[in-house]
Amino acid sequence: MFIRLGRRVSAAVTVVALCFFSSPAGAANASTYNDPYAKQVVDLMNSQRAAAGLPALRWNQAVSNISQDWSNHLATATNSPAFSFATIHRPDAGANEIPAGADWYREIIGFNFAPADVVDWWAGSSAHRDAMLSGCATDVGIGYTVPTSGPYAGFHLVVSNLAGYPDPGAVPVRNGAILSVWVAQGCAAGRLGAPVALEGPAANGGVSQSFQHGTVYWSPTSGAHTVWGGIRGEWGSQGFEAGRMGYPTSDEIPAANGGVYQNFMYGTIYWSPATGAHTVWGGIRGEWGSQGFEAGRMGYPTTDEIPAANGGIRQAFQYGALYWSPASGAHISWGGIRAAWGAQGYEAGPLGYPVTDEYTLGPGIVGQDYQGGRITWSAATGTKVTLRS
Repeated sequence: MFIRLGRRVSAAVTVVALCFFSSPAGAANASTYNDPYAKQVVDLMNSQRAAAGLPALRWNQAVSNISQDWSNHLATATNSPAFSFATIHRPDAGANEIPAGADWYREIIGFNFAPADVVDWWAGSSAHRDAMLSGCATDVGIGYTVPTSGPYAGFHLVVSNLAGYPDPGAVPVRNGAILSVWVAQGCAAGRLGAPVALEGPAANGGVSQSFQHGTVYWSPTSGAHTVWGGIRGEWGSQGFEAGRMGYPTSDEIPAANGGVYQNFMYGTIYWSPATGAHTVWGGIRGEWGSQGFEAGRMGYPTTDEIPAANGGIRQAFQYGALYWSPASGAHISWGGIRAAWGAQGYEAGPLGYPVTDEYTLGPGIVGQDYQGGRITWSAATGTKVTLRS
């Protein structure tokens, strides 16, 4: 990829690797933090991080040696007419040469002139910006060369390798799937925070690991997902992964009006600032979904399921309720018809459970059928209850 903007010319790529590394490597004439150009690049990277509220990267000479080694290679390789950006990285992007102990690694490469040109280009590219501003990054290395001939004569060929090393004594994250989730959240600087305990066994062959602000659960069938806050509390009331809900099968997903929801093996938990967290599943969830879920007429659930008469259940929502029984299935109750049904004793009264949703009987007239009769409503006449004789 090659972008020309006057003297602001950049070619850059990013590679990510998640694993543990070994075998530090050296290179002759490696850049050091005392090198003015390399220092400016790192200082500008750290200015970007400070603006994002992230800690500064520390110079790591062993990592810089690896960066310099590859920049030396590029200075020669880019002179060839056969050079391709598809080969701009080593097969592992230097991952196996990073000093041991890292749990995160990324490499970014830029061809440009002044340090500000390089760092501004990285900041304007989402993949490079994500690497430079990752909460997982702790150490940085910079290597650069300035070819004197060929198509890149006068350019600075800058290689930056970034690595993340846990603090001494920190709780490690060993499970690869959990590590991936933690990295995606920004490691200790992200929403999950630092790990507070080693991973431990969970139900049905899974594992979990607790962090400062949440827990990551993994199982062979569900993968790894984070649970926190109100949704975690609601899920816990159901017995966590060993309970009726099973493991999470998604992370939190944005929902209407500032809410979120999260899918589990056997149901879904919805949370909003106005209603808190509640579980929806089975026939009630299907009927609620037919109305548009939380963005529809019913709004968010305001209770969990509650036992009702004759083996049924009910669940309240912001703008109505849903009732289910083995004999009638799941149906919605709201508005004036619901008030009239309530006056008859709801599902425990002579009308029993609803067996339909509301439907149109004629212009301006709606009705709803029940096990023991029907309720109709119109603006002109209000509600009328007809019991089956």
